[in-house]
Amino acid sequence: MRKPIAQGFYPFNDKELNSILDKLFSVRAIERESLGAIVPHAGYIFSGKVAAKVYKSIKSIKNNVFLLGPNHTGVGSRFAVSFDDWETPLGVVENSRLEFLRKYKDESAHNYEHSLEVQLPFLQHRFKNFKITPITMKLLSLEEIESIADEISKEDGYFIASSDFIHFGPMYGFNQTNEIDKMKWVKEKDDELVHLLENFEYKKFYNKVLENGYTVCGFVPITLMLAILKRRGASRGFLIDHRSSFEIQPSDSFVDYVGMIFD
Repeated sequence: MRKPIAQGFYPFNDKELNSILDKLFSVRAIERESLGAIVPHAGYIFSGKVAAKVYKSIKSIKNNVFLLGPNHTGVGSRFAVSFDDWETPLGVVENSRLEFLRKYKDESAHNYEHSLEVQLPFLQHRFKNFKITPITMKLLSLEEIESIADEISKEDGYFIASSDFIHFGPMYGFNQTNEIDKMKWVKEKDDELVHLLENFEYKKFYNKVLENGYTVCGFVPITLMLAILKRRGASRGFLIDHRSSFEIQPSDSFVDYVGMIFD
C-alpha cells in the first residue's frame, strides 16, 4: 500500500480536503466525453482551479485510469509502473495490476513522487469505482515513446497526463527573454504549445520543448498520452483553462498551468 507523501500540496485531513474540493468543483464547466486529459499537479492553492475545471469537464471515465507523470525525484527506472494500491485521505484506490506492464514494475520511482498522487483526490471526489495504473517517466526518445504507445494503446482506459507547463525565473533556471512582461511572454509560449496539442502534433510539441529548453516538467507523459490517444482514434484537443501561479503569488519565479481534454 502506497501511503500519501505530498504533504503541503493538499490537506491530509479528509474533512478539510473535501471542503476544499467542494469549493474548487463549484467552477462552471461543460461536460464532454473524452479519452484523455492534461492536468497540472502543483499545490491546490495554485493549480487546483485548473485541475477541478478539467475533471468537471470529463463526463465519464473508463474503469481503469492510466496516470502518466514525470519523475521529479530522479529515483528509479526511466519508465516505472506501480503495482501498489494507493491511499489518500479519501480512501484507498485499487491498482489495476496489468500483467503486460509487470516488466516495468518499480515502486521506488513512486515512493516520493507527488505528480500522480495529487490527482487522486480529484478523481475520488468526481468519480466512483475506478482503478489506476500509475506510471512515471524520465526523458524518453520519440522512438521509445512510440514503442510504448503501441503496447499501451491496446488496453482500454482513460488517460491522464500530469504536467505543469513552463516554470519561469531564477528558481527554475529559465529566463530566456528580455520582455518586460514575463508572464505574458510565458503565456504566449505555452499557447504555442497548446496549439500543437490541440492539433495532435505531439512530435512537434516534443521537439519544440527540447529545442527551446522549455521547462514543461511532464512533456514526455503528454507526448506519450497523445501518441496513445491517436492510436485509439482521438484527433482533437480542447483547452479548458490556462492560469499562472503569478496570479496567486506574484514573484520573479512562477509556473504556468494548462488544463486540456482530448477526444
